[in-house]
Amino acid sequence: MNKEKIEKIFSPLVLIAINLAVILIAELTGQLFFMYGIIHMIAILFIALSIIRIFVRYYSFDPILEKFFMASLAALFVFALSHIVEYFSMSMGAFVYYSDSVLINTANFYLISLMLIIIGADAFLRVHDRRSLIQINVLIGLIAALIVLIFVLTTKRELMSLELDNPTPYVYTAIIFLLGLIAMMKINRIGKHVSISTGFTRLLHASIIMIMLSTVPYIFYEFLESNLNFPLHQVMYLSHFFFYASLSLFFLAFGRINIKGGIYEDLKKASLKDAAV
Repeated sequence: MNKEKIEKIFSPLVLIAINLAVILIAELTGQLFFMYGIIHMIAILFIALSIIRIFVRYYSFDPILEKFFMASLAALFVFALSHIVEYFSMSMGAFVYYSDSVLINTANFYLISLMLIIIGADAFLRVHDRRSLIQINVLIGLIAALIVLIFVLTTKRELMSLELDNPTPYVYTAIIFLLGLIAMMKINRIGKHVSISTGFTRLLHASIIMIMLSTVPYIFYEFLESNLNFPLHQVMYLSHFFFYASLSLFFLAFGRINIKGGIYEDLKKASLKDAAV
């Protein structure tokens, strides 16, 4: 299936319609999506979309820039995968069993996604800035540590807490927002070196903001539930609605890549000429 057909099938209007349909059905059915974990399983659609994006997108013909795009696509896949893992981490019965460790692990997946974007951006920027691999190696080490923590929290559910008198929710929120801002700054810096379309940059920025917003209801669910009398299922719905919006924007961003000027334009024209022959 070619790129044009994919962009037409999964156009902005189609993805908006899908997001609105999910919100409408979830709200009209009360706690149904919450009770049976359906709200998480919708992420399978976006896992499929992330796989499609790996094969159907614009290529830059720059092996270093491609590392950024592939790392970002890996981030999209990990982000979507987070809620599948969350689904199978919960004890299923009449109601879904949520524990602080399950919610923290979802945040850990979000952190890994943001770090992957930063690693991909640094792989490109370090060539232009002539920097060492130290920052990338540190991030790879942190990702490895988070993966270990995810496995540990799966078996030791009481190890960490999101109680408001505990530093964990504040630390996680600060780190996620910090990594999100760093990722957006690095995307802007890549844009200074390569004329990537503003559509790609804006949509990817919006997606990262939605990632950050989707974390807040999870991390501060106790405050929303106890202090603001917000039902737990609505807390989870709110986080997921931001989550789906982020994945939709992420997918659309890669359909807006348009690299112009210099050697990139020459390589693109040469490729199109070869394809025509």
